[in-house]
Amino acid sequence: YRAEISFLLDTERMRNTTTYLNDFKNFLELMKQLAFSIKMNKLSSETYIFREKHINCLEKSGFMKEGILKQHILIDRNWFDAVIHGYFLQNN
Repeated sequence: YRAEISFLLDTERMRNTTTYLNDFKNFLELMKQLAFSIKMNKLSSETYIFREKHINCLEKSGFMKEGILKQHILIDRNWFDAVIHGYFLQNN
């Protein structure tokens, strides 16, 4: 079993980078604990390439980069890549 995770946070909390990253790190740990307790195999995440701090936090939390979706999102007439990360909970 697998699940994709998304992280949404109140705009005020996002303005403070330390608060944002702490909240995100805690969210990832809670999601890993929950997923393990219900015997999930994998968590995945898709992040736009310009969210470097978000990507770094994922990787510090044990998520592995699995690939890049080229020109995946159009913002203000510019195409951006998305990075796919995965975290495996079961030993296969």
